[in-house]
Amino acid sequence: MFISIASLVFSLAARAEVLFQRGSVMSTYYMVKIEDDRDSRLFDAIAQELKRLEGKFSYYSEDSELSSLNNYGREGYFKVSDEMVTVIRDAINIARESGGCFDPTIGPLMELWGFKSRKPSLPKEREVQQVLSYLGWENIDISVNSAIRFKNNKVSIDLGGIAKGYAIDSIVDLLKSDGIRSALVEIGGDIYCLGDGLSRGGWKIGVQDPKEPKSVIAKIDIKDSAVATSGNYERFLDYKGERFSHIIDPRSGFPVKGDILSVTVVAPRAIDADGWTTALFVMGFDKGRESVESQDNIEAVFISQGEGDYDIWISSGLIDKVEVL
Repeated sequence: MFISIASLVFSLAARAEVLFQRGSVMSTYYMVKIEDDRDSRLFDAIAQELKRLEGKFSYYSEDSELSSLNNYGREGYFKVSDEMVTVIRDAINIARESGGCFDPTIGPLMELWGFKSRKPSLPKEREVQQVLSYLGWENIDISVNSAIRFKNNKVSIDLGGIAKGYAIDSIVDLLKSDGIRSALVEIGGDIYCLGDGLSRGGWKIGVQDPKEPKSVIAKIDIKDSAVATSGNYERFLDYKGERFSHIIDPRSGFPVKGDILSVTVVAPRAIDADGWTTALFVMGFDKGRESVESQDNIEAVFISQGEGDYDIWISSGLIDKVEVL
């Protein structure tokens, strides 16, 4: 659910000396930029926190807390950390509010289509229906004492749709607690812009042209907010002349079809931007637009294919902050 926009971050002021860290986490890259007179110990703390979160929320590591839940939650209530409950509740809330267009139990579908292994293949209709029969966020039962069970023994939770966002929020909280007032945190294309930007020049985040990934189609003024984008052009399956997006509709079990090329979401929290960008893409333009305008915590930019050119829709709360190029 991302496009790489790390290189599309602009400062309105002259370039300033900044502290910079880049590394790998959650099967992608991360980057942190800070304008401050700090030593490397802060970056050490960031790396440790990201490693901790990866170890907790990994879908594939047998030693992760999430894997333990997926193994034992099928047998009955399994005690997990308050942090795990918080993230899963956020995932369920987005799933409920989006009418199932986002679903934290979608992992088996992604595996069936081969997008998890990055070796996509076209499954049979009966295979899709079989997996769909036991999926659904409604099968997750959270007790009052931070224990979770699954209502059928084939359910598992995959937090890949919001884990990057949660990790970004955690790093931003760490930076704030250390007195940092201006920073940029990015994980795999999801971004949080803290403060007024380098030398207080402001942050501008570029939105990629869906058909020309090295070009920018719009710029968004950002402060103390997160940005995430879902697009149908970065990962896909070509089969007999038909292109299938890697974004799966959890309700049908099949890739999303339609004219939408990308959805960019701006939100106060990265976990919301991360989850809602997928949900809105699955919803489609009409329902997605209605959903955005009915909420106070998200804004969005929809890019769809018009007749010969792009159609760009900007939500009311972003009108004055987006420059279309």
